[in-house]
Amino acid sequence: MKACIPRKAPPPNDIDNVDYDKITTDADAILHLWIDEIGVYSSHMSTYYIPRLNVGGKLWVKGQDESLYSEEIYYGVDAKAGKKWAIVPDAKYAYPTFDALMAKIAEVQTALASGTSQISKRMSEQIYSAIK
Repeated sequence: MKACIPRKAPPPNDIDNVDYDKITTDADAILHLWIDEIGVYSSHMSTYYIPRLNVGGKLWVKGQDESLYSEEIYYGVDAKAGKKWAIVPDAKYAYPTFDALMAKIAEVQTALASGTSQISKRMSEQIYSAIK
């Protein structure tokens, strides 16, 4: 015997509840991008503050039930070397103390700008591969 708890429908104004078919456009596809996390993070297991930029993207064709592309790409602290969804930042962007981080805040901005650029390049390549 299976028991099932009915899933409650998300409210219509929920930003995660996107009905792509209801978007008014004459485009064939819609690219939905979102930022999950942005900033600098230091876990309990680390003495370093490391940039964090996690971005998601989904390429949706109107009238189809499945997306052509759906991926989250992590830059920084959440990245795992060698994974297609991960971009490890330059080691110089690891700050040993909060004071060191604050003393190099312009460099942190550069790190996040670099992450943005690398994520957009990686996502563009992945989308191109997905639709070929």
